[in-house]
Amino acid sequence: MPKLELYSLFKLKLETENYLLLDIRREYRVALARLRVGSHDLEVEKGRQRKQRREDRICKICNVEIENEYHVLLKCGLYDDIRVTYIEVQYRTPRNLYTFSNLLSSPSDACVVKLCKFAYHMFLLRNL
Repeated sequence: MPKLELYSLFKLKLETENYLLLDIRREYRVALARLRVGSHDLEVEKGRQRKQRREDRICKICNVEIENEYHVLLKCGLYDDIRVTYIEVQYRTPRNLYTFSNLLSSPSDACVVKLCKFAYHMFLLRNL
C-alpha cells in the first residue's frame, strides 16, 4: 500500500521502537509516532483522504513540492530553524532518502530524542 511505503523504508524489524521506551515527554513520543506512521495532517495524507492525485498534494508553505514526511523533515524552509536545532548535520546533508531513512532508524537515543522534539515543534509551528 502506498501509505505504508514510507514506513517500510526505515522499519526493518518487527520490534518495539526505542523512542517509545525513552524517558521523555509523552507529547514528543506521540509526535514522532504520528510522523512515522502517517497519522498527521500533512498534505500527502490529507490529499490521500480526499482522493487527490499525489502530485497535487503540494506544500501550502513553500508551494514547491509534495508535502510529505521527507519534505517537512529535510526540505521545507518553514522548519529551517528547528531543523538546525534538532537534526544533526549528518542527517541534513545530503538531503536524500538514504539520510532520511538513516535518521528515522537511528540507533542513537540522543538523536532520536532530538527527532522527537523536532516532530513536536514542527507540528506546533505548522498549526499556528
